[in-house]
Amino acid sequence: MDESAGVMLRGSVVLNCHETTKVRSISLKFIGLGSHQRHYKDEKTIIKHEWSFLPPNKKTYHLPQGHYKCIILYDRDFELPLPGDLPESVQNELGQVYYRLKATVERPTFLINYNDKKMLRVSRVLLPSSLELTQSLVISNVWVDKISYDISVPTKVFSMGSLIPITFALVPIAQDLRVRSVSCVLKEYTTLSADEHSKMEGKVINHLRDESFDEWTKTELLPVPDFHSRLIQTDSVCDLIKIKHKLKFTVSLTNADGHISGKYIYICIIIYVYN
Repeated sequence: MDESAGVMLRGSVVLNCHETTKVRSISLKFIGLGSHQRHYKDEKTIIKHEWSFLPPNKKTYHLPQGHYKCIILYDRDFELPLPGDLPESVQNELGQVYYRLKATVERPTFLINYNDKKMLRVSRVLLPSSLELTQSLVISNVWVDKISYDISVPTKVFSMGSLIPITFALVPIAQDLRVRSVSCVLKEYTTLSADEHSKMEGKVINHLRDESFDEWTKTELLPVPDFHSRLIQTDSVCDLIKIKHKLKFTVSLTNADGHISGKYIYICIIIYVYN
């Protein structure tokens, strides 16, 4: 997160008056909030800023009919530098981090104010030079008196909507063994933190099971849900809500007597939104 130089948020507030309109002020607020939905009721303001395009005044402004853009009417658009360590947006059933713009046209007494809101999504992406993008993961070990195994994935980082290729290379030590099945589970872990409390929950995002594993070397493909499915979140290290992902593998063997044994392995991966 420290590598990011931040980004400039820019935009315009546009007011379209269908008739001469009385207003007291025009303002815009930007706010970022983190909150928990259950377990701990906690809310934290991450960032807050306000612009005043027409400052509050005792007198009433009269805007004639027309299309008004704040840069034309008040000499400038709005802009705000967002810091590089700003946590990314999270929409989770356990909690959320969200950013919102709210424009308000305050009107005289007894007249209804005009309000409009816009949600903004903040995403963090890896640099093309990031080591994680080219770093493959291989787990090599020996299951005593049974098999030696290599389980590998080509990179540590996968984007939403991609396929995770998982290669199993198994070498039998005992002659009477055969592979009964191999399976892989993609799990998401969400950790909520509030004051001195912490709570972690895990859920299965996707899984596969191959019961016709008649080869000792085979590559399986596990799909990662895409962004629009809302089934998965990107990795996040926000103080309020942390999200991580793991791949969990199970290799199940059976011998000539029908005895079944299983080996369980896991690796940590990173899920992100492709830029």
